[in-house]
Amino acid sequence: MKFNKVCFALLMLLAIASQSCTDMNDLTDKYLDEGEIVYAAKVDSVGVRAGENRIQLDIYVKAQRVENLRVYWNNYEDSVDVEIGGKTGVFPVILDDMPESGYLFQLVSFDKFGNRSLEFEATGSSYGENYKNGLSNRSYTTEFTRYDMEGDSMVIYWGGTVRGAIGMDLQYTNTSDERVRMELSADATTTTLYDLKGNISYSSRFIPEENAIDTFISTSRNIPVYYERPIDKSGCKIVGYSSDAAAT
Repeated sequence: MKFNKVCFALLMLLAIASQSCTDMNDLTDKYLDEGEIVYAAKVDSVGVRAGENRIQLDIYVKAQRVENLRVYWNNYEDSVDVEIGGKTGVFPVILDDMPESGYLFQLVSFDKFGNRSLEFEATGSSYGENYKNGLSNRSYTTEFTRYDMEGDSMVIYWGGTVRGAIGMDLQYTNTSDERVRMELSADATTTTLYDLKGNISYSSRFIPEENAIDTFISTSRNIPVYYERPIDKSGCKIVGYSSDAAAT
């Protein structure tokens, strides 16, 4: 009787194992029938550089199996194709007509068999009128700026620096009625104008991000010149005077 129970238990275990193997084979056969999924190589990295209503993507491709790329943005509503041709290196792509905003890019690569890669995501921004309207020149008030006249020269003492500025452009008219142009560093503390006659104006150059491809110029600002030229009295003579004034 005990022997029969053991045999029955063994038969049950064999039946369960057989059914499990059958189920596993069915699952495996299902995926084998669908075929193996082959992915193309992804891009290695993407550098995003901001510009004025445009963005540059520096796409680094390391694998030689990439034939072309497709770049999507605006929730896949917009895209551009980039030919790679099995080459490696950095492939710069400029996207024009990009309204001022932040963007999420999805990059998909394809091999020569049409297989596509998993997505590579990158983010970046374009800048426009809103950014330009927020630009300002270095402070210029009587509290921070002073003129020291020495003949026909002027020394300008600049105020504090402005965030994002990379330089300044200054112009003035000299005593020969010529327009003089000067490029100044963003952190210049003093500037001397020689042979000055007047018409001083200056503006600042900005980049919105460190690796931006475009430079933005602030609205030009005038610097008034207030001084009196000395009068040469060597050729002057008194031709008359008031006796009343002399008496006092």
